[in-house]
Amino acid sequence: MRWLVKIIIVMKIWTGMVEFGPSSLTYAADLRLTIEPKDTVVVLNGTAILDCAAESSDVTAVPEIKWRANGDQPLTFIGDTHRSRLDNGSLSVHIGSAAYDELQGNYQCIASLPHVGSIVSRKASLTLAPQLQISTPPKDIIVFPGQTAFFNCFVDVSLEVSVMWLKDNRPLLLDETRMLVLPSGALEIDEVQLLDEGNYQCNVTMLGQNQISEKAVLKVDKNAGIHGVTPPVFVALPRPSVVIAGSTVTLDCAAVGNPNPSIVWLKDGIAIDMSNLDSRFQKIGQGSLQISNVQEADEGTYQCRAENGADSVDAAATLEVQVPPHFLKRPADTHASEKQDLELECKMYGKPEPKVHWEKNGDVIWPNEYIHMVNGYNLKILGLMTMDAGIFQCMGSNPAGNIQAAAQLTVSQSVDFHDNSLSHSDVVLTNFTQSPHSAAPPIDEERAPVQDVPSAPQFLEAVIVSTRFVTLSWKPPANARGEILAYSVYYRREGSQRERIMNTTRSRLEEVNIPGLMPDKLYHFRVVAYNEHGPGASSDILRVKTQAEVHVPGPPRGLTVIATSPTSLLVQWQPPDLTNGLVQHYKMFYMQEGSVEEHHIVTPDLQYELTDLNKFTEYSVWVVAVNQNGPGSSTEEKTARTLSDVPTEPPQNVTLEASSSTSVIVRWEPPPRESQNGIITGYKLRYRKKDRKRGDTVTTPGDRRLYALINLDRRSVYQVRLWALNVNGSSPPTEWHTTETFENDLDESQVPDTPVGLKARPMTDSITVSWNPPRNQNIMVRGYTIGWGKGIPDAYTQLLDGKQRYYVIEQLAPNSEYVISLRAYNEMGDGRPVYTSVRTREEMAPEPLTPLVPPVGLMAIVLSSRSVVVYWTDTTLSKNQFVTDNRYYVVRYTSSHHSPNPRYKYLNSSDLNLMIDDLKPNTQYEFTVKVVKGRRSSPWSMVVMNMTQEERPSSQPRDLTVVPVEDNPTIVNLNWQPPKQSNGPITGYVILYTSDNTLNDRDWVAEGIVGDKMTTSVKNLSPQTTYYFKIQARNNKGYGPFSAVVTFTTGIDNPGITNTMMYIIVGCSLLLGLAVTTALAVICCKRRNTERSKKGYIKGNTKSKAGKTNIKPPDLWIHHDQMELKALEKTQSSPATNEMTAAVATLPQSSREYEPEQESKFHQPSTATNSLDKRAYVAPYIVGPNSDEKTSTARRVIKPKPINITASSQPSRELASGGAAAGQPAVATDVSRPQYPRTQYSISRAHVTLDQSATQSPENPYSLQSNYEPSTSHQQGPYSAGLQQSAASTQEPGGSGTMGKRLQGHPLKSFSVPAPPPQSAPSTPQQKHIMRPQGSSSPYKKAGILTNTPASSVGSVPKVRTASVEDPNTIQPSYSTEELNQEMANLEGLMKDLNAITASEFEC
Repeated sequence: MRWLVKIIIVMKIWTGMVEFGPSSLTYAADLRLTIEPKDTVVVLNGTAILDCAAESSDVTAVPEIKWRANGDQPLTFIGDTHRSRLDNGSLSVHIGSAAYDELQGNYQCIASLPHVGSIVSRKASLTLAPQLQISTPPKDIIVFPGQTAFFNCFVDVSLEVSVMWLKDNRPLLLDETRMLVLPSGALEIDEVQLLDEGNYQCNVTMLGQNQISEKAVLKVDKNAGIHGVTPPVFVALPRPSVVIAGSTVTLDCAAVGNPNPSIVWLKDGIAIDMSNLDSRFQKIGQGSLQISNVQEADEGTYQCRAENGADSVDAAATLEVQVPPHFLKRPADTHASEKQDLELECKMYGKPEPKVHWEKNGDVIWPNEYIHMVNGYNLKILGLMTMDAGIFQCMGSNPAGNIQAAAQLTVSQSVDFHDNSLSHSDVVLTNFTQSPHSAAPPIDEERAPVQDVPSAPQFLEAVIVSTRFVTLSWKPPANARGEILAYSVYYRREGSQRERIMNTTRSRLEEVNIPGLMPDKLYHFRVVAYNEHGPGASSDILRVKTQAEVHVPGPPRGLTVIATSPTSLLVQWQPPDLTNGLVQHYKMFYMQEGSVEEHHIVTPDLQYELTDLNKFTEYSVWVVAVNQNGPGSSTEEKTARTLSDVPTEPPQNVTLEASSSTSVIVRWEPPPRESQNGIITGYKLRYRKKDRKRGDTVTTPGDRRLYALINLDRRSVYQVRLWALNVNGSSPPTEWHTTETFENDLDESQVPDTPVGLKARPMTDSITVSWNPPRNQNIMVRGYTIGWGKGIPDAYTQLLDGKQRYYVIEQLAPNSEYVISLRAYNEMGDGRPVYTSVRTREEMAPEPLTPLVPPVGLMAIVLSSRSVVVYWTDTTLSKNQFVTDNRYYVVRYTSSHHSPNPRYKYLNSSDLNLMIDDLKPNTQYEFTVKVVKGRRSSPWSMVVMNMTQEERPSSQPRDLTVVPVEDNPTIVNLNWQPPKQSNGPITGYVILYTSDNTLNDRDWVAEGIVGDKMTTSVKNLSPQTTYYFKIQARNNKGYGPFSAVVTFTTGIDNPGITNTMMYIIVGCSLLLGLAVTTALAVICCKRRNTERSKKGYIKGNTKSKAGKTNIKPPDLWIHHDQMELKALEKTQSSPATNEMTAAVATLPQSSREYEPEQESKFHQPSTATNSLDKRAYVAPYIVGPNSDEKTSTARRVIKPKPINITASSQPSRELASGGAAAGQPAVATDVSRPQYPRTQYSISRAHVTLDQSATQSPENPYSLQSNYEPSTSHQQGPYSAGLQQSAASTQEPGGSGTMGKRLQGHPLKSFSVPAPPPQSAPSTPQQKHIMRPQGSSSPYKKAGILTNTPASSVGSVPKVRTASVEDPNTIQPSYSTEELNQEMANLEGLMKDLNAITASEFEC
């Protein structure tokens, strides 16, 4: 529950509900007015009584009632003979003839209570009744029998009057069936008869006054037929009226003509529907319009249209509706503390817009630096003081009335914490609400108890200082004594006693932005920290002086814009209150609605008339004053529309279409918008038969585009022309358009065919449908039925005229599929429908009315890990960058700016700066800003990016797991994942573990791990012990929270042999056995080699089954730890193949020995294909690294070890024995091959030794195995080709290689002759010489020859053969001296090769 207490305390601090120490809050008694004075009209020498009464919640307190006149004149009643205060507090005013002007005006009563305050009533107007005067008397009139007679009697007063009519000096007896007295007092007589002739007078009575009008004569003309048809003439016209919402108004209208005209009413060009029984509009008399319960929406232009066959006439009048002020939100009683900022809310509506002001205890409040109106009508008080307590009233007034609402403000006094008697335990939680900015009193750290509260915050400094805001930053207290819950920043202007307070929004926010300062002023700032025990000591005072701004003028006052003509506007204003020097001139800016072009006029005067403007067009106007320092602040924009004028162009696209033998359909479009010059109120159509001068006239409402002329003659040619009408008159007429009616009507005995050419053109929220009539034109089409719906037809239907060819379906949903149906109909019914479907377009963002200039110079200053101050410059403001109009700024920011769909956040600001304090640490943000002014907004400014500072990790490492080590209970492995919110690069982890979780964290065993690791081992644990592990991460800013504790119990310590020990014992045993076996093999090999060397050479005494000599050349093995040379088996090859150089085969290391062929015999020549033979094996570097082709064997599979050769970067020299064929290229290195296939050399010294492992093969105990370790470079050395070529040169002419005949030959003894390395090239491998053993039965083979030699070439220089090879088994051995010499020569060549090898610096 402790955390809940902390939250409650923080909320109390923020809302001003915490007081430390004894509270000085007192609750005042309630004071309210029960009766307020009302507007009163009094006659001369009469007395008016203005009532007023008040009451209090304290029954013992009686409010005192006072009066004041005209707002600020208190009435003392001393020596006042006309005004007096009655016992109940009401005011009596006697209006005499001497001083009635001084007595008229506004009166207010004031109710007061000691220690509470005063409350003021609404303003009550006292006026003298005007002198009665008939402004529109009746006039003489001549009418025909059956017409309407109308007599005016209008009195222009707002008071109620009584009207009585006289005929021939006698009261008129009203015939209710024909006679009516209208609310305006006018008399209307319908269906005039001869007996209605006479003299008429009206008698008007008001407040005891009486007046009789002059006589008006009514004459009835009996000769109506002589005059023929006459156009309508108005006898009563509607008057412009200003009415209050909720009242009833009557617009008079009457007209005469022959025949009698019909009267219709239109509002803004649209006919008024009076058919609804609940309609508030009704026609009274012949044509007067009465509107009951007038509403604000009824305001507009009303037209009375009188029409007969001769012509039509219009009479227009405007109706202005005023709405008295009424409260949307009243101010509420408020309790507050000193030093806080308080905003009293007040919201009202009225038309015209009410003028609002505030009063305190009956005195008008004038705005200043600390008290001003914000957000419309709200009153904001900065830095409350106890003297601000009282009754505040929000008062609004307009011509329709005035209202007031009161709220009581009680201010609690701050506690003096310098008093020793005050204890921090005195905390009072009051039960009232408060504004977000609360007050918290300072504490004297030296004298107040310091054992619980925080010490003073440190290092208070101003990060940003501007003209009207300051950004502060500080460090937490050195001794917080608990968790810091919040900070309060106190500041005041030097020389002022009003100290204001601003609370930080989070406990760890050590930055704050202080707006609303004055330029070039010195301010004092200090900070206090809060913990759960209360406020701590105050920091040292920081004195900061705001920057000075340019002294430019303020905004001009009282801007008004009045339309003076259809092409001109008169603009007037007053000088600004703050001029900062002499105003040199004014700049007046204006802009046409919907245009982006801005114009300006420079004038030294206080008014200017704009001329040559567009007719009936709205303009925006604002004014800026300019002094020696430049332009100042602008006024708010005012809009005005130029007056309307008659249309300058006629209707467009007029078409005539005969619909039957007696009717014609007329269609048209309105004039171009720029030539309408006002609202089109109707269209006048005149039609006649061709070649006739007289015709008929009809008039339609302004929203009609079609009219049907009926009752025409068959097969007759008619002409039609049109005019467009507005309140100012009619446009020029169109040309005469001609059409001819049908001779006979169309067939209607069957339904029409389907319409053709149905097309639909979609828009965002509408679809325009067009079509053509059915192909069979002989069938009557009375009309069309169009239907539509989402996905289905005919969800909505509309009947259309038979001559209509298009229709616009409106109010549709964007990006939706609609099915449209269309069918023609006549008297027989509906025809077959035709369908189409179409999808509306996607909704597009509306184009801005007029884009503003975006802000510039956007900067984002990082204050901490979570806060950034953003500020910018608005070039459309004055040089002092002070906002005086209703514009505001929208700041957009995001951290996912690299994402294709970033998630933006938005904040509004009325200043040119904004502090954002909800950011993430160590995160890069993107900021941009735009300005919004009314309905217009600017594009987004250029983007600025910045990264917040790091912060210690705010979350713990995740997924901590403990994994035991097998067979070792004293070691465990810990694995984890980094924190989800690292707030910066993780530099390390700290692991704590213990077997006693009751210990403090400092007593646990700690181990540090670097930040790039997420696993570690904990050693030296005790078996069968429960351990507790937890981990925390750290970065450059500090340590994060600990993870959840993970419990693990170690296993039992087994003293027996573990698996690891078992593996070691088995390995050692195997190594020992291998060493013994190797030693025995070496001893046996040496003994056998010694026995064979004693026997000498055995000449060809061994024969095959065929009786042929088997030539067995001796094998030569040269083996040491750096190089291995082997004699390669030689097989049958084609001449073309023999010319190729053999390639070194790459074999798997798992191949240890040759696999013997079961059917072969040792005494028979081997016909198996050697795995190293170049004809049967393709090296991996030739086939490719991914080839599956490895080793090809015919009958015997040979699996020798791979030869690992490390090559030096030095190029190899040619073999001394000339083992490489001419023109044979060296094998190239392929870096893409696997590492193991190639055998490489890295040799400084060498020696040759016998490979004892050759004894493992039962078939060939002399086969060589390599025991070299591969080099790490894994590159093909330059010796690879030489070894391949030299190995190829050891093959026998008969096609059987030495490897296939080793059992029949005498091997050479193993030898090892180390030689000192040459000093010239210690790291360069020397030439390698291949030892080629010679058998006693091969006298024809010479060392160093790659190809086979025939028997006829004995003793001659060998040459490369290209022909087929003879079988060497056919050659018989020779025992002559020549053969012995040949053998000696071969032996001599062998010794030379041996000497060359021993000199090549091989080393074991």
